[in-house]
Amino acid sequence: MQPELMKAGKARAWGLPAAANFILGGAGAGLYLLTSVRLLMGAGPPEGLLPAALVGLGFLSVSLESGRPWRGAYLLSNLRNSWMSIEVLSGAIFIGAIVIDQFISSPALKAIAACAAFELVMSHGFMVYRARAMSAWNMPGMPFQFLTSGLVLGGGVLFMLCGLQRSALDTGILTVILVCLLADIAVWMLYVWLPRGAAFRSATAFLRRPISLASVMGLGHLLPACLLIALILTGGVHLNAEVSHLIIALAGLCMLAGGAAQKIVLILGANLFRSITMGEPRRYGPVPGK
Repeated sequence: MQPELMKAGKARAWGLPAAANFILGGAGAGLYLLTSVRLLMGAGPPEGLLPAALVGLGFLSVSLESGRPWRGAYLLSNLRNSWMSIEVLSGAIFIGAIVIDQFISSPALKAIAACAAFELVMSHGFMVYRARAMSAWNMPGMPFQFLTSGLVLGGGVLFMLCGLQRSALDTGILTVILVCLLADIAVWMLYVWLPRGAAFRSATAFLRRPISLASVMGLGHLLPACLLIALILTGGVHLNAEVSHLIIALAGLCMLAGGAAQKIVLILGANLFRSITMGEPRRYGPVPGK
């Protein structure tokens, strides 16, 4: 057995502000992508400045962690090698395109904002995936997991808005968000339960505890999925408008809570460094007996 030079320990570089950035940024980008799908379906335009505000708040939260938010501009100097730089550039383009679109409405600006939103959530996933020292994060499916979870968070915001504003949601967008929920369930369960090495199992042990499974899977995914399936299958029959809006708002609240819990348990509960072991010593002389 190889001796350990350094045992696996908790990472301290990323804390709650980093999780807040992933939650708010994913919600803002996911909201814009889903409302863009609604626009293609013939529904209303994207939700004003709210997606940009959510992404901006995410950047603000993580910049305040370092105590020097004005130095964030230096991140743009390493676009070829840093996914954090790509995140900042994507977020800046996203916010700028949405703000300009409020004054000069253009399909081109909406397309630019949608592409930037997609790149933003993917950059979140690649930032975590590229943390090679982290046993639980350095997994190839991590970018796709951030994409599906961002769409779930965005769907939660959209449902909350529609439920509180008493605005209608057609079956098409309900089905799209249900598919996003089911995809996120599948990706998360494969990530948590697929057999892997001992280091990964140890780093993700907290994700398999009842409290994590109940908050992420039960409250955040299975409950809203059941509510959406019931609404889609019944088409809202035998339900008045107030009850339908209440169900939509409840589903949105659960999705927001579950999506936030998913990011928090991943960033704060599965942040173990890999242990460092001493390798087999190299032989430089002739091997005895040969």
